[in-house]
Amino acid sequence: VSSHVLCYPSVVWTIVSHVPVLDFFVVLRNSILVLCISDSGEVLSFVSVKKHTGHYELWTVYTYPQHRSKGYASELITHVVALYQPIWLLCKRQMLPYYEKFGFHENNNELWMVKLRKKLFNIFLKPIWGYPLVSMVYKINKG
Repeated sequence: VSSHVLCYPSVVWTIVSHVPVLDFFVVLRNSILVLCISDSGEVLSFVSVKKHTGHYELWTVYTYPQHRSKGYASELITHVVALYQPIWLLCKRQMLPYYEKFGFHENNNELWMVKLRKKLFNIFLKPIWGYPLVSMVYKINKG
């Protein structure tokens, strides 16, 4: 696992062409960290993390199709949740079981930024992409 500040053009292009957001440049401008798994300079999988007022959001999780089912995204997510808590994410409902494996749980008491992004997506992009987003959070309960 290595940390890169969007130094791979393939990562930037993947975000631009595959991430359903209102402004994909928000991902590029506001990501505090992009973690990549690479092999000889080829990016196999990556995640990006954003910071919102002391809280974090797992933004983009992507593994290139030819490298899927090898555990790369799982390795990156495990690494991220060990570093950043609490951490939120928005995903399709069918992805809930996947993220639950890492300790995330559905939570509709979101941070205002997560709530706003979910609402905007569900109003404007749900008709285009065909699915609503749900919010999840990972945090270790203390006490």
